Amino acid sequence: MILVNPTLVYRAPATRWEFEALPIGNGRLGAMLCGGIGEDHIQFNEQSLWSGDNNWDGAYQTDDHGFGAYRNFGDLFVTFVGGSGEPPTDYWRELDIVTGVHTTSFTQSGTKFLREAFASRPAQVVVLRYTASQKGTLSGSLRLKSGQGAAVTARGNQLLFEGVMPNTLKHAAVVRVVNEGGKLSIDGETLVFSGCDALTVLLNARTSYKPDYVSGWRGEAPLPRLMSELAAAQKKSYTALKNVHIKDLSGLLGRARIELGQTDPVIRVKPTDERLKLYGKGGSDPELEVTLFQYGRYLLASCSRPGGLPANLQGLWNESNSPAWASDYHNNINLQMNYWATETTNLSECHLPLLDFVVAQAEPC
Repeated sequence: MILVNPTLVYRAPATRWEFEALPIGNGRLGAMLCGGIGEDHIQFNEQSLWSGDNNWDGAYQTDDHGFGAYRNFGDLFVTFVGGSGEPPTDYWRELDIVTGVHTTSFTQSGTKFLREAFASRPAQVVVLRYTASQKGTLSGSLRLKSGQGAAVTARGNQLLFEGVMPNTLKHAAVVRVVNEGGKLSIDGETLVFSGCDALTVLLNARTSYKPDYVSGWRGEAPLPRLMSELAAAQKKSYTALKNVHIKDLSGLLGRARIELGQTDPVIRVKPTDERLKLYGKGGSDPELEVTLFQYGRYLLASCSRPGGLPANLQGLWNESNSPAWASDYHNNINLQMNYWATETTNLSECHLPLLDFVVAQAEPC
């Protein structure tokens, strides 16, 4: 029996998006986290950012003149400066796949750094938290990049961009920074933080998509709504945001458990990539198999929640503007496979986005 939540663990930052970065998501909004040291890279997506004009004759033409593709919304880079430049020690990066909290920690020049991240469904924002054991240690800058070429502006304590896709879909993203100690300033299109004790970063992104054929699939402008969500989230403490998030996600993922035996303690303490290599060579690791089972449930719960779109070919996570098979909804075994685990592992609510999507498409299809 596993006495702790299954986790994915690595002892080095991610250098390859697809194989090493770790996903978080609230059903609508998601991010891939790299856990960098000098620079923390967060690539993010929102479920409804698609290109194209729905021209079915060009269904596999994934540019703006064909059916289009699921698109990369953008990237956030948090760069740190200062310190003695000594190499870090005790690096640890993990994703708890019951609570959905991603953690990066390391020690550098005698200071322990802790970074946490999660995608909150109750608050509808991605939350990033940066702390250090020594006060006034955090200095650096934040840079936001649009995946669709929209211009970024810095205002007060936030970065934002908004644009319109060739298919008239409006989209916007905002990053808001709350500093404890130190100060914030603007340098062109970046936010600069200096001498801070801690930072809480709130990220939100939306589009004008509306799941309604009669309305032409378009609804309200995204910026006012996402600003309102950010304002509400900012009124809450980091601890409050985290606790509500954990209660929401673990309430789903804690419903099912599978026991396949115990892994040798010598293997159990190894990082996930090393355990996978040993397993691939025929080694026994039943707790890794349990982790894979729960990881599938975690991914589905992170990209398919009531009121939103269903999981596409890549779930919710995509760094490309021309992904394989457009990262679309293939109405064959691919789409079915995404949802095999919904009813059998007690995630029935996660099935609703697919059913609602079929109903919404009934008239035009």
